[in-house]
Amino acid sequence: MRKIGYIRVSSEDQNLARQKQQLLEIGMDIIFEEKISGATMNRLELQNMLKEIECGDVIYVTDLTRITRSTHDLFLLIDLIRGKKAYLKSLKDTWLDLSEENPYSQFLITIMAGGNQLERDLIR
Repeated sequence: MRKIGYIRVSSEDQNLARQKQQLLEIGMDIIFEEKISGATMNRLELQNMLKEIECGDVIYVTDLTRITRSTHDLFLLIDLIRGKKAYLKSLKDTWLDLSEENPYSQFLITIMAGGNQLERDLIR
């Protein structure tokens, strides 16, 4: 089992240091970093991370908004990660179990992702 980190900020002006420090504190084997909008799945380091995932890996983000703000894309990513027998973990949302599919988790993810998407739409 490897710990794989993914950190992202929306623009070149922003700093990845805080996110990186949080992940390093819990020990990472690999960290994928990028400075690009999360509005699309067409992100080089996100795609590289998805290719890297192996069975048993845990993908860490500091906050689900760092991997995507789109409800649709979040469910797609969770399915892709679970399909490789790995799972996604958010440091901010420790109470949220993304390791397996269950109706309660699906409901909570939908509510959270919808809020994240609304926030993204309001920022634009």
